[in-house]
Amino acid sequence: MKAWKWFLALAIVAAIIFVAFKGLAGKEKSDVRWVEVTRGTIERRAVGTGTIGPEFEVQVKPQISGIVSEVFKRMGEKVRLGEPLVKVRPNPTPFDSVAAKRSVEAAKLNEERAVEIRNRENFYSTLMSLMMGSKEMERQYEQARLGRMRAEEQLELLREGKVVMDDEVIDSVITSPIDGYMLERRVNIGDPVDALGSRSGGTVLCILADMDTLVFRGTVDEIDVGHLKGGMEARIQVGALPACLLKGTLDEISLKAQQRNNATLFEVRLSFERPEDVVLRAGYSATANILVQKKDDILLLPERVIDRRGTEAFVRVLKEPAGTGETRQIETGLSDGLVTEILSGLDEGQRVLERTYEEIE
Repeated sequence: MKAWKWFLALAIVAAIIFVAFKGLAGKEKSDVRWVEVTRGTIERRAVGTGTIGPEFEVQVKPQISGIVSEVFKRMGEKVRLGEPLVKVRPNPTPFDSVAAKRSVEAAKLNEERAVEIRNRENFYSTLMSLMMGSKEMERQYEQARLGRMRAEEQLELLREGKVVMDDEVIDSVITSPIDGYMLERRVNIGDPVDALGSRSGGTVLCILADMDTLVFRGTVDEIDVGHLKGGMEARIQVGALPACLLKGTLDEISLKAQQRNNATLFEVRLSFERPEDVVLRAGYSATANILVQKKDDILLLPERVIDRRGTEAFVRVLKEPAGTGETRQIETGLSDGLVTEILSGLDEGQRVLERTYEEIE
């Protein structure tokens, strides 16, 4: 009877060992991970970071100095060519007024003297006309006449804020030079402004731009710039509008690098088709993915399973049914960092083992 008990106990222990071994073997087999060689498309892209903005901006400056008395347009409002933007009220100092009056008086005296010489009204003028000759006499008279007109026009501009000079109207009402939108308004009612002149750059009243023609301006790394050329297609992702994907074209590549945060970058400019149902604002941050190279219907393998040793590449091909791997050298081609083109060494559908890494405790 004792023998049967011992036999039953041994049988139970053997069954437990068998089940445990089988489960461990199954677990080891299930831990084998692999990927298949597939056929598909791969793209290599250069990434540029930058902003969306108008193709050009126009700074509007006054032709006369004074005080802003009226503002006709608000920031972001659409403007048409010739529409009033800002009105400037002349505010000459007493010194400016006196200087302008004296300039008129001096210019009139010069003109009167030139008339006397021209008409030979006395002995002195007759002698001067004979010495200068008729051509020089007429030239000096014309200069004196124009000088008197300019002095009077300057005085009128200071007093009235509007004058016509050489068929050009100089007005205290500043109008828009283009069709577009007011991006910035830099003055308010009561602000003093300086006229645009040779000695002064003038006060910027506002900045206008045509928002119907926008471009992407950004930079790409020196590693990618050598592969770029004009006309390449690109996808532009606007940061503030994740659902907005713009189709662009590379137009310009800078020949001069710039240094930013110890990186060498080159400026690029891309044009794109603006969607009608999306409002794009100047200054939106954006990322441009420029298509450098594309290949269709090729063998692909994830980059993570490839063991690169210098210029050579190896993989471990799965051997069925043992579940072990065989090391094999392969030849690779184009890569986008995630998947790699397989030129030789593998066939479509072959299984390649995932690379294993030792855990760091």
